[in-house]
Amino acid sequence: MRILNMQTLLSHGNVEGRKDLLDIMDTGLAASDPYYNTRKLVRLSGTTLSIGDPDFEATGDPLSGVDVYDIRSFEHIWIVGAGKGVQRVAKALEDELGEFLTGGHLICKYGDPVIMQRVGVTAGRHPTPDANCEVGSRKILEIAEKVTEKDLVFTIITNGGSSLMTLPVPGVSLEEVAELTQLMQIELGVPTRLLNRIRNHLDQLKGGKLARLFSKARLVNIAGADLNHADDTKPRDFAYFVENNCWLHNMPESSTFADACAVMDRYNAWDRCPASIREVLRAADPAYESVRYEEYKTYRQRMFGVTPEKKSFYKIACERARELGYTPYLLADSTTIEAKCVGQFLGSMAKCIESGEATIKAPAALVLTGEMIVTVGKSREVGGRNQECALALASRIAGSERILGAAADTDGTDGPGGFAQEGAPTCLSGGIVDGCTAGELAQKGIDIHQALNTHATTAALYNTDNAIHAEQGISVNDLVVVLVRAEKER
Repeated sequence: MRILNMQTLLSHGNVEGRKDLLDIMDTGLAASDPYYNTRKLVRLSGTTLSIGDPDFEATGDPLSGVDVYDIRSFEHIWIVGAGKGVQRVAKALEDELGEFLTGGHLICKYGDPVIMQRVGVTAGRHPTPDANCEVGSRKILEIAEKVTEKDLVFTIITNGGSSLMTLPVPGVSLEEVAELTQLMQIELGVPTRLLNRIRNHLDQLKGGKLARLFSKARLVNIAGADLNHADDTKPRDFAYFVENNCWLHNMPESSTFADACAVMDRYNAWDRCPASIREVLRAADPAYESVRYEEYKTYRQRMFGVTPEKKSFYKIACERARELGYTPYLLADSTTIEAKCVGQFLGSMAKCIESGEATIKAPAALVLTGEMIVTVGKSREVGGRNQECALALASRIAGSERILGAAADTDGTDGPGGFAQEGAPTCLSGGIVDGCTAGELAQKGIDIHQALNTHATTAALYNTDNAIHAEQGISVNDLVVVLVRAEKER
């Protein structure tokens, strides 16, 4: 199981409903583990190494198919990468390659247990990078300086890699990049895909430059993502991916310095960011430009995404809901929507279903994914987007005997972390709420609306035993499930 405090969560409230809901949530969270997909992608039989599988390619990739090598033809085999849960991909490679693996280095988030034996691991801070992020990045750079054309290199980027792998260009300090991230992503609520148009031009590894560093070698570039996934209605294929990628830093990227400046303009951020960042963005030095596909395709490379949407965690959660007797309804992607608004809307929708007036009939499971946002302004509270969504939902379903919901980040770490309370984990995965939760909060003297307005959601959920504590892993977006149970027979 991914959820570590199951018994605590089942000790109160709508217990029967919680059993079903936590079963669905745990099934979905467990399905986000990329270990087994990676073992399917890379296979070693004797000394024959096979790399490739159509499930993990971008549709239309001109390099489609399985590559086969004599593993003894490589002088060294390395693994490098960064992101939340990155070790789950790397561990699959380590287990498959065994003694043929030379070594490497990974950057993970604080709290990830170290599971690697042949590969070094540095833990850093997310979402605002700290000194360890730079330390880990320099260790990757040191490996790049050793690599030759006779080597094989696996690069891995998962969600969170944009913060955890940070090595600023000359003239910009790590502290200034952290300040920029705090301003843009946390205070102003800038989505990662827009923030990366800036960060990719301030970094020596981002924007495809990780692949460039290792381009002497044979490259296998792996993403903890679906390469066919996009956030709009355009074709989800190879051509779209190479034109729109902005966060997989071992693959080509197409944003420009002009795009970075446009984001700064859009959020009126020029006067609030460090002077060094203004200078680099306006100077637009070509040496720091992102790696375009025209350059990337000259490398001896393959690229794969080991969490394809057709095998997605949220679809598996829907299947489990159906098995438990709920009709699942997969709703729209929540990316770039305020978490509080998501929770409030889902609560109102569930109440409409409960009343019998909606087209959707109970028992039903409303399932939503994506990556919600929380615009916190100057607040320094540590609640995350899933916790905020859950608490907002609780405010709408107070008193209901049939509605309950949960929200969790698949990486097990919702929000910036740093919760300082004796005996508590420093970071939670999310929260679960039902019709009793608002009353439980009131009994503890917690004002639910004040907690939402100040983003103090971690303390509110933890101190009422409604906080989900999950094993850390890879991030493939949020999982939000709201159940409307059948009306009891009278």
